[in-house]
Amino acid sequence: MKKLLFLILILMTSVCYAQKWKNIDQKYYGMKYKLPANWAIDGFGQDDDWDANGSSVCECAGTINTFRRFEKDEILMVAYPFENTKGEVLKDSKRMKVWDMQFDTSSIKKSFEITGKYARFQGNVGSWVKGTEEDGKVYEVWRLTTKYNKQSYVLYFWANPAIMEKEKKTIYSIVELFQPVRRK
Repeated sequence: MKKLLFLILILMTSVCYAQKWKNIDQKYYGMKYKLPANWAIDGFGQDDDWDANGSSVCECAGTINTFRRFEKDEILMVAYPFENTKGEVLKDSKRMKVWDMQFDTSSIKKSFEITGKYARFQGNVGSWVKGTEEDGKVYEVWRLTTKYNKQSYVLYFWANPAIMEKEKKTIYSIVELFQPVRRK
């Protein structure tokens, strides 16, 4: 009987502490995905033309999702969708950066692949600097790319390296459930 009660207590505790997720349906960008319920979502450039009406993030359309923004353990995600008739995901230089942070291909430390439920992503782990290298913050950044029909996607996740390691499972879960869909 004690073993049964102990087992029930463990199951109830794990259910209480399980991360809650929310469905994100951004068909106007051609994507659906799930995020932890405590992440914030902020789309930009919601126009019929993916290259029009950008914001300070990029002169293009996309979404920025954040966890604990402006706190020491913040993590950020940007998703850039775009029409890609030539099949080359990274020929568009404006999607190589977020705000003033440029993804530097010479900073790539490792490459990897994530095969999710709906898409296969090619990934690179690198770094970028906010401000100058001497006085700025250095972040670990993951850049992931995939194609779907004539649409392509570039995803960025970044934070300080310790946070990226701590949140690796969450990032993988987001990417594994990312679903490219036909744009509305």
